[in-house]
Amino acid sequence: EAEIRGSPAEERLAVRKARSVQLMQSLYDWIQLQRKTLSKHAEMAKAFDYILNHWNALNEFCRDGQVEIDNNIGENALRSVAVGRKNYLFFGSDKGGESAAIIYSLLVTCKLNEVEPEDWLREVIVKLNDWPSNRVHELLPWNCSTVK
Repeated sequence: EAEIRGSPAEERLAVRKARSVQLMQSLYDWIQLQRKTLSKHAEMAKAFDYILNHWNALNEFCRDGQVEIDNNIGENALRSVAVGRKNYLFFGSDKGGESAAIIYSLLVTCKLNEVEPEDWLREVIVKLNDWPSNRVHELLPWNCSTVK
């Protein structure tokens, strides 16, 4: 999967169909076989049941090349939130917390779109005061001149 990360969806899907579909089917068959040997109260049985109950979702990456095989992008985006959680207790109000969440979301969006957050903020803050509200989408990170 690492060698196709960032490739077009069609290419990723073709590689996954060639490499992953059969492996996933083998895993499914093995889990089914192992599950039959366990008591329904066994912890491993509960783990297998969980996998089987979510099997369709776990295989979505084999049907759609746009779907990531993992959620690393999301986890990495939230890491700074988790690290700073104690600091966020001091925003002063719920409204302050909501404002901070919006800013964090925009800064992470900058990083995901290879836009330097500080440059983007500098550009947007200068324009924002006189910018028409019906064109605010033009100020989103992927639309700004700071895009690499």
